Amino acid sequence: MEIAEREETLASADGTKLHLYTWRGATPPSADVLIIHGYADHGGRYREPARYLAQSGFAVTALDLRGHGRSEGQRGYVEHFEDYHADLTAALGTLDSGRPRFLLAHSMGALVAFDFIARAHPSLAGLVVTNPYLALTTNPPQTKLALGKVAARLLPRLSLSSGLLPESMSRDPACVEAYRSDPLVFKTANAAWFRESNLAMARVRALRSLSLPLFYAFSMGDSVAHGGVKETFVRQLACLDKTVVERAGLHELLNETDRAELYELIRDWLSRRAAKANVA
Repeated sequence: MEIAEREETLASADGTKLHLYTWRGATPPSADVLIIHGYADHGGRYREPARYLAQSGFAVTALDLRGHGRSEGQRGYVEHFEDYHADLTAALGTLDSGRPRFLLAHSMGALVAFDFIARAHPSLAGLVVTNPYLALTTNPPQTKLALGKVAARLLPRLSLSSGLLPESMSRDPACVEAYRSDPLVFKTANAAWFRESNLAMARVRALRSLSLPLFYAFSMGDSVAHGGVKETFVRQLACLDKTVVERAGLHELLNETDRAELYELIRDWLSRRAAKANVA
């Protein structure tokens, strides 16, 4: 099936210009999937799974959150975590309200999605997450943590090295090199984002229930997002329709060497929930 790819811009609630990528097949889609990327990441890096889902009959959209990719804003900076919620609301507004709508979110994008759903209660048919960012695998040195807390108050736009390593993302050398050479992937983290993401992680880790279907893929070998915290969180989360899949691999499961199998699992899960939603 031929897939049409487009890029466009829209405005968030405060006027920040956001960038969108869309993938559409020739036949009427069964549902919409909105992809939310991770930190220092961007929607264009999800072209492979997006095209796969579009080939399977979904209308797929990927958003560049503010401060990421081709969207406006200082790289990685967010004044309040709710600003990401506003970006997500704007992107959801571009989808067809007559079709089931799903979120597919990775790492920090999954943190945004959980926090957004818990606080805004949007109308969604389901949530797919991969390696949600709920805690760091290795805590930064105490001196860096102390500096971050002081800077969050006095110098919120101060940026330091994030410490994210390309080789920690995937076991696929081609994906590692693509990450390393991508000019839209940045290597810093700033004080305001540090403060806001930590507050959001505490809120999300305290969640005990989710009112919509959940597909949750995680890996214990992730050197970015803490495996044990991810496992504890999903085990404690009450959900009437919950699928938990533990995968081998590093942080970016959608870019791992065995990603084709994960794509298939996600497609089948989405297809069943979309069919159920369309009947209802």
